Amino acid sequence: MNTILLTKDDCDKCDYVKERMPQIEVDIINLKTPRGIALDVRYSLKGNQMPILIHEDTPYFGAIDVLKKLREISQK
Repeated sequence: MNTILLTKDDCDKCDYVKERMPQIEVDIINLKTPRGIALDVRYSLKGNQMPILIHEDTPYFGAIDVLKKLREISQK
């Protein structure tokens, strides 16, 4: 599975992460698209902090944890 960043429209934290993420390959998917909805259901994401990163089948929630994980991935 690719690394996926789930975002929402009008989400300041999502924009913050997108502007600061390292240069790595990440699929950015809006949570309101069919693929985003499918991932939401698969991982039971409702009610969690945005943005959401899914890496190696593990979700990470919120700007701080997502940026931390993205930086960790970029160091590998």
